[in-house]
Amino acid sequence: MTGNPFKPTAGATPPVLVGRESLVQEFEDSLADGPGAPARLSLVTGNRGVGKTALLNAFRDKARAHGWQTIDETAEAGFIDRIANHLVSKRRQITGISLPGGVSVELSEARQALDFRTILTRELEKPFFRKGLLITLDETQAGSIEELRTLGTTMQHMIREDRDIALVMAGLPPVLPILHRDKVVSFLRRATPMRLKDVSLELVAESFKQVFDSNKREVADEAIELMAEATRGYPYMIQLVGYQTWQQARDSVAITCEHAKEGAAAALRRLGNTVHGWRHYSSGLREG
Repeated sequence: MTGNPFKPTAGATPPVLVGRESLVQEFEDSLADGPGAPARLSLVTGNRGVGKTALLNAFRDKARAHGWQTIDETAEAGFIDRIANHLVSKRRQITGISLPGGVSVELSEARQALDFRTILTRELEKPFFRKGLLITLDETQAGSIEELRTLGTTMQHMIREDRDIALVMAGLPPVLPILHRDKVVSFLRRATPMRLKDVSLELVAESFKQVFDSNKREVADEAIELMAEATRGYPYMIQLVGYQTWQQARDSVAITCEHAKEGAAAALRRLGNTVHGWRHYSSGLREG
């Protein structure tokens, strides 16, 4: 038997990205449409567990398939420093970046200070980046205003210069007022909005059937319906119910209603241990 295909772990890429196909297609189209295409500057928002990081992973995979270089970062302190370190060659390791005011980068070999825009421009002009560069930034709501300013002003110049670059940010809904408070950072709020919500139960059921079929597991329609209803359309719960149901079936070729019921119950117990997930799921129960 094959291993469990479901991935109920934060940041893991699920076997099927349910209900996000149109967003992935929009991003891929923008890669082909050239500099200035809307989804090359995007902001993904949504509550925890709705699949923001998984969508970033899908964008990264599409960019790589088109020959683009990619950098994945989280907006913890020093993310501009880390992006710059990714960009420069190993022979010129960065020893420090000073903020705020004009970002300066000290290179251990060259002994010179370069601003982030200069670093990015120089690297994009090298053959290594001839197809383009995608930067993904997760947990954007945690970023410092100084670093977000640097990112925003740099991206504004890159876009004006028709560079083959894309930036996709992801964050919780509080990121929106953060971007609106600062005049310089406000450039980033012009990013194409991608607001993730829960998925329809019909799509959830289709995704379950697709995963089980592709892994050569027989599953009754009633079992699929039970699993879909148990998720309430919450993307994290889709992975959790699928994972637990698969575990309940173990080496059995057929997935029964009993497996689905046991899997849903086990998933609910596990969800209860994650505060953010349980709050989101329980609010869905009250609304339903």
